[in-house]
Amino acid sequence: PGGLLELGRALRHLGHHEEALRALARAAALARAMPDVRLEQGRALSALARYDEAEAAYREALALQPGLPAAFRERGQLLERANRLERLPDLLAEAEAQSVPSGELFYLRALALEREGKLDEALAEARCAPAAEDPVRKALLVGRLADRLGDAATAFAAYAEMNRLVAAEHPEAAGAAAAYRDHVAALSAML
Repeated sequence: PGGLLELGRALRHLGHHEEALRALARAAALARAMPDVRLEQGRALSALARYDEAEAAYREALALQPGLPAAFRERGQLLERANRLERLPDLLAEAEAQSVPSGELFYLRALALEREGKLDEALAEARCAPAAEDPVRKALLVGRLADRLGDAATAFAAYAEMNRLVAAEHPEAAGAAAAYRDHVAALSAML
């Protein structure tokens, strides 16, 4: 199942979401108790704008591992993409009920505060969000909030950081796609 999970993740990164779902379905059939498989299924479904199915996959991950911070973060980002931010307070309450560490919820709290119009508080929460989880998304949120508050210098710095992070993620962009396709082909051959 681990190889199928890796294949599904690689296919999702390449944008082959339907193929990723097929590989992940096989992984799920072989290892029913792997929350990582459900998380990857949710990410692929979300990329296909199949939001209800994605949320169900994240809920399955939580059923397998209650309090899984990544599942709550993914559900929050799903609500953001699906424009369902009115459900964020319920999601935060559920996360707290499952004892998700408070530090894992900064980004989601920032989104909820932004929706309530509490931009200063939202910016403070966004700045506290661990950059290791999704530094690009964090920089984008900090930039957007600073911009809405009229702080052009902070917004510009955040957007510049976001651009730097994106460029740093893909320094070898010219040859990366072919190498990654070869990697996926090798994984696929193992099936």
